Amino acid sequence: MSTIMPHQRAITVTPEHVRALEEGTLGSLLVWYEATNRVKLTRPDDVPGPEGMVIAGIDTPTGIIEQAIDNGDDYSDAYMASNLTDIANDSLADWPRVKALTPAVTDLRTDLSLRSCHLADGPLSCEFKGEYFLTDTYRSAHRPEVILQVTTAFMQTSPTRVRILRANGRTEVMRFHLDLQGPRPGMSSRLITGAIEAALKALPTV
Repeated sequence: MSTIMPHQRAITVTPEHVRALEEGTLGSLLVWYEATNRVKLTRPDDVPGPEGMVIAGIDTPTGIIEQAIDNGDDYSDAYMASNLTDIANDSLADWPRVKALTPAVTDLRTDLSLRSCHLADGPLSCEFKGEYFLTDTYRSAHRPEVILQVTTAFMQTSPTRVRILRANGRTEVMRFHLDLQGPRPGMSSRLITGAIEAALKALPTV
């Protein structure tokens, strides 16, 4: 039985979408646009906002390929498309919450992309003690050996949490929190971006 709510429309990721993502560059994303119910590959400078649900980035296929190997499955573009279709439709249930949280991170996504640090996977949302959080995964063109995970609270009611992980194995290298308060909340994305950029520059080779 389908778990998709009646008012929601099924999303289909095709092998053509998979090939487009494989041929893309850092920052290329497969995004489902709610208004048109279409999946498109975005450019690195096209930062998604609440109009589109991120299905996959350049890091997403890795786990699916590893799963195919572990299961002894024959991997193909059709196999990847089927798995991404499942991911997309499973994400529909959480999309209203992610959509509501996305404006809180759009400026940060934009500022980081201007510094060659791009989304590399779909976002994750969670609720903890009545607060709502969104975690974005980034990859930096200048530090390809690491992955960044940035967790932002809705309305920034809690500190922004940044984790830096090794891309190979995803073991943690560094974490820090940024508690930004003051009369100019619009500056927070620039300050967070600056802190991330400084951390990446100071980080030894991992």
